[in-house]
Amino acid sequence: MKSFTFINDFAAAGYGLCLLRHSDAVKLDQVQPEKGGTMVVMGPGTGLGEGYLTKSVFSNCYEVFSSEGGHTDFSVRNEEDWNLRQFAINYIRDSNNIEN
Repeated sequence: MKSFTFINDFAAAGYGLCLLRHSDAVKLDQVQPEKGGTMVVMGPGTGLGEGYLTKSVFSNCYEVFSSEGGHTDFSVRNEEDWNLRQFAINYIRDSNNIEN
């Protein structure tokens, strides 16, 4: 092996997404995907892993961008969101969770 590159786990999942066949997926709605459109991969781990894949009109392959969902803001829009925010603040403050 001449070289290697460390990548984020959701970057790896994004590259794996490109290898899936239609028979590997379960459709949750009736929306037809746009050929060559943006794709997303998300899942829980130590945080909320996220990745998105985009394809330029000048390229025939996708580029993968990984991210961490926990690094985004939470916009409160209604009373239920406010209650969830308050719960999270209290949990972080009062919990004996090892991550705190």
